[in-house]
Amino acid sequence: MKNKKGFTLIELMIVVMIIAVLAAIALPSYAHYLERKDLAQAQQEALNIASALDKFRSKNFNYKGFKLADYYGANYDSTNNAIYLPLGSTSTTAKYIFTLVADSTTKKALDATDTAITGKSWVLKIERAKNGSVVKQPNNNDLLLNNSGMRCMTKTPDIVKDYIDCGAINVESW
Repeated sequence: MKNKKGFTLIELMIVVMIIAVLAAIALPSYAHYLERKDLAQAQQEALNIASALDKFRSKNFNYKGFKLADYYGANYDSTNNAIYLPLGSTSTTAKYIFTLVADSTTKKALDATDTAITGKSWVLKIERAKNGSVVKQPNNNDLLLNNSGMRCMTKTPDIVKDYIDCGAINVESW
């Protein structure tokens, strides 16, 4: 018989096992990388909003009348006073939901005509989007930012909903 060249079934199985082990190591790392990227993007967008608010205040001497719609156009959901990240996503496809209010007491938009809005402060809440009551990215963080310099983040869901702080567990500044 002639010498035939090729791979044996055992050699192919070994190669498949090596690829499976590498994939098992790489996929969780890649998922973690994507979550860190989403968090960094949310932080960057929050800082962009804070910068726009500071520019608005320098021209108008307070924050009253600031409209997210002026900066985000079609990406702003006026019904929910929200911006969805990544930009261009909807409430169902978003990873983060941004909500800007005048203060933690009234929880009204800065452009509201209510006389309770003084325009002296603002609070920006950045929550992970949910599928029903389940957070889409459970290993990521919710963020809270305000005009007095508070910047905190927490892995605990539904803590920042009151616009006050990030709670006492799993909290860190950023």
